[in-house]
Amino acid sequence: QLPTELPTSTVTIDGSCYTGKIPTEFGLLTKTTELKIANNAITGSIPTEIGYMTSVTELNIANNAITGSIPTEVGGMTRVTTGGVVATDFSQFMSSNKLTSSIPSQLGRMTEFKQSMNLFAMSLSSTIPTEVGKLDK
Repeated sequence: QLPTELPTSTVTIDGSCYTGKIPTEFGLLTKTTELKIANNAITGSIPTEIGYMTSVTELNIANNAITGSIPTEVGGMTRVTTGGVVATDFSQFMSSNKLTSSIPSQLGRMTEFKQSMNLFAMSLSSTIPTEVGKLDK
């Protein structure tokens, strides 16, 4: 299970064989700058509370078994510059998961993103929102 009490600057639980859901309490970590929980067996949906982590500059939740939709609140993480989500159908910062639904237009507010936002290995169903298409990288 993922812990709910973590240090405030960096959360790295990468490749640690964690199972369970992303705790809603992560939303309380408003000063955390890095959230890296990739390469585990995390299930469930991305909690909307994750959008409260507005200090995050590096986000990686790739290669898990996360399901559901991408919460619009993720767009509030406007400081994210790098990330990975491989295997969840939402880029290299959310990719390689089992995410479905459409791409929220709010992701267009992530204007600090410095790398490609690869939305692959998922079952997203929509066109790319105009707001996301205007991102520089």
